[in-house]
Amino acid sequence: MRVSPRWRDLRKICNNQLFSSKTLDSSQALRRRKLQDFLDDIEKCSENEEAVDIGRVAFKTTVNLLSNTFFSTDFVNSAEEAGEYKKIIVSILKEVGTPNLSDFFPRLKFFDLQGIRRRSVVSVNKVLSIFRRFVGERLKMREGTGCIGNDDMLDALLNISLDDGKIEMDKDEIEHLLL
Repeated sequence: MRVSPRWRDLRKICNNQLFSSKTLDSSQALRRRKLQDFLDDIEKCSENEEAVDIGRVAFKTTVNLLSNTFFSTDFVNSAEEAGEYKKIIVSILKEVGTPNLSDFFPRLKFFDLQGIRRRSVVSVNKVLSIFRRFVGERLKMREGTGCIGNDDMLDALLNISLDDGKIEMDKDEIEHLLL
């Protein structure tokens, strides 16, 4: 997205609502809880005399910290689930980090000669479908109970989008901003 009034509005939302000092300070208890979960996973492996896959446990902790910050729920409850999410994230990172010919020769951008765009779209759509499910569930919950929600990033963005203020946000922008 190029610098524009819309970009400035989204940046303002991020700075004032999502990443403000107050918001980050209020999530300190969550960070402590997730660190304790990390240590509990390691202790469980120790009690069972199993090797600790630090990469998988750290990934599970990171994903759950982010998912709790965004949606107030754990995405990953087991090592197997961590592996599934890790495959998606690694594929996105791999494609983003791959040198693309079209970056050097802009006229080739349309052709996607290396298939980077195609593979990236598949992986990103998997993540967006997960986000869409959570956004849809939260909107249904709000309609059904009239309850504002869990005071997480998704609720902050939904409050902004449903507010009659000067900044408009639709569901797609919320999902992409969370990405």
